[in-house]
Amino acid sequence: MTYEFKVDTVWKGPLLETVFVFSGKDTSSCANMRFDIRRDYIVYEGNGLIVSRTGLLASAHEDLTELGEGQRPVSGTSEPRPISID
Repeated sequence: MTYEFKVDTVWKGPLLETVFVFSGKDTSSCANMRFDIRRDYIVYEGNGLIVSRTGLLASAHEDLTELGEGQRPVSGTSEPRPISID
């Protein structure tokens, strides 16, 4: 599955306001992750895939303390890129 996110804050990775990330086929890569468009999330990704630490921003107090302030994204969109998942 491909997810498109509007980004408010960036800590690592591309500093773009819109990014695409993917889920894998198994639960370890968050294949069963469901997002509510009315909620804010902290999204972790590795190699273009959503990883298990991803969750609601409101529950990410420890993560936000560790990550610090972050940066505002710049105008732009990452391109969805096809990936091969075995």
